Amino acid sequence: MARAQMALYKSLPSFCRVQATMRPSSDSEIKMELWLPAEGWNGRLAETGNGGFGSNIGFQNLADT
Repeated sequence: MARAQMALYKSLPSFCRVQATMRPSSDSEIKMELWLPAEGWNGRLAETGNGGFGSNIGFQNLADT
């Protein structure tokens, strides 16, 4: 894990990190990640994505949301 990514995690309040890989067909592999606050969640969900054939999860975007 990159140093910048580790510093980002340390600056955030506690959260539950859920990672999943979905394979709806034999030639598909969709990765997703969900961060939920450990406490004080307002029940709202904000999402970010890169669509199409993107190749990474924008951790900075998750942290900013």
